[in-house]
Amino acid sequence: MRCIIWAAVSSKPQASEEKDSIPSQLDSARELVARNEGWHEVHEPLVVGGHSRSYIFLADAAAEMPVYTEVMSLARSGSIDLLICRGRDRLGRTDALIAQVEEYLASYNVQVHSLTMPTRILDPEEFAQHTDRASIWMRSVERAKAQDETAEIRARHRTGMRRRARDGYHANMIPYGYRLGAEGICQIYEPEAPVVRQMFDWLLDGVPISHIQEQVPTVASGRYPRSFYGIKYILRNPFYMGTIGYHRIDESGHRFRDRSEWITGAGLHQALISEETWEAAQLELDARENGHAPLRRYPLSGSIYCGYCGQRMSATVTSSGEHVYRYFICRTPRSECDRPTRRNTIRMDLLDQAVLQWLYDRATRPDLLANDMAAMMGDQLQADEEREAELERARQSKRAALDRWARDYEDGLLGRYEYYEHRRRLEDDIEVLDASLQQIQERRPRLDPDVLSVTLETGMAPGLDYLRAHWHDPEVARRVKVLLRRIGLRVEVRQGSQSIALSH
Repeated sequence: MRCIIWAAVSSKPQASEEKDSIPSQLDSARELVARNEGWHEVHEPLVVGGHSRSYIFLADAAAEMPVYTEVMSLARSGSIDLLICRGRDRLGRTDALIAQVEEYLASYNVQVHSLTMPTRILDPEEFAQHTDRASIWMRSVERAKAQDETAEIRARHRTGMRRRARDGYHANMIPYGYRLGAEGICQIYEPEAPVVRQMFDWLLDGVPISHIQEQVPTVASGRYPRSFYGIKYILRNPFYMGTIGYHRIDESGHRFRDRSEWITGAGLHQALISEETWEAAQLELDARENGHAPLRRYPLSGSIYCGYCGQRMSATVTSSGEHVYRYFICRTPRSECDRPTRRNTIRMDLLDQAVLQWLYDRATRPDLLANDMAAMMGDQLQADEEREAELERARQSKRAALDRWARDYEDGLLGRYEYYEHRRRLEDDIEVLDASLQQIQERRPRLDPDVLSVTLETGMAPGLDYLRAHWHDPEVARRVKVLLRRIGLRVEVRQGSQSIALSH
């Protein structure tokens, strides 16, 4: 019997562990070969050291890992009769991949022998014409086991990443501009840090991402992000302002989730840019993706709403001779908006001055701010506290249920598959509850009068005259945009008149 040994582990640290290490798998397989007369190795072992092998198609696995190509080549050449592995889960982590490997080998009269679930080994001549139903069932069970372990690994990985994010450590790959330092904390890498800062400056100066992609090589040397998506990923990453963000990309791997769904935590690393710069960059990216006017030109864009339909109003520019007129206008179709006339518009210059004066008055007169806070909050703060207590009780209940299921599984009262199904469901429920709690906690600073007062004072520190004179300068516009987002300002327009208020 011409044998070949297959060994595999899912991670590089696991390759050196005692239980399922590569040497342990090789030793067990060689003991089997030595015990059987007429068996001998005809090729050096095929080893996969540190790969999840979570593929659906054998062709994809072969393209990524040469060992699959090699075993296929050996089977085609008729050089082997038997492949020995610790378990069929070593051939792959999906039922589809394991089945394809086995079917490919069987088509060239090569048997697969699992040390954890052994089946009867036939002579090569007999194997081609024999159907062993018991072996078929055993292979099916082992493939299901591999699939189940894959689900467990993914759930464990997701739980670990969430925990790392909340503890302030980077959750995935170390971002560009940083290197891993002492105690697992990322440190700014000076050769790359200026490149990141320059990307944000270019973005906020109105440079398209495609042009940033072309300009990066002029300021970077060595490795740097070369793709459009790689640069956008940097510009969307809160890591650069000192915040850990996890669960930001959806299942497709190409779209960012809404920020309310992100799992975030205060990072232990040093920020590379200011929070204001990062927030302004997000507003700029949002505006570009939604087809709105560049935020550097219109400080109030995104905060102006139609008082009839509640939709955001957009900026528009018209000219007559040498005169240029700027307006905010509701573009919602008349069938969906209750405005009494054809258009609901307001002159931008008048609205700019009204909002600027409103902000300055609240920054200098605490009594006005207190009245606005009382009007905004109403019973909201109490409702938030009650909702938070309700969510926390539900979370504790889910955690207790998760602990009960774990104890039942450890005591042998629950099957493996059933346990992991319940655990996955409960962890998903807990994740939803955590996101809801986080939304309430993020909103709370806007409901705190002291925090809001300091935010307004800081934002209006340059003074009314300076801000009025430089209202449309890029730096001032960014400052105002971030300020409006933080305090939750909402301006509603009805037939040329505005209503300015705080919004939670």
